[in-house]
Amino acid sequence: MSDIIWKGSPNHYVGRNGYGVTHITLHIMVGYLAGTDATFANQSSRASAHYGIGATGEIHQYVSELDGSYSDANYASNNSTISIEHEGGMSNGAVC
Repeated sequence: MSDIIWKGSPNHYVGRNGYGVTHITLHIMVGYLAGTDATFANQSSRASAHYGIGATGEIHQYVSELDGSYSDANYASNNSTISIEHEGGMSNGAVC
């Protein structure tokens, strides 16, 4: 996993608040990796995921797997998931 590029996000829980990882959450960015990088870097967005995967296979990491991300809009799920965003979801642009 040495090809993962650390981007970091201020938007996450420190630790997992007593939860263990029980599932993986998959999301589609409806856009491009660069836009997701910017959104997750912005503290006021209150959004993050553990990983983002670009259409070319480039992988960015935003949150440590030891911490909960702000990805599921649900406290328990945020603290018990590894969340992965995928570039794409636009009919006239980024393809999954």
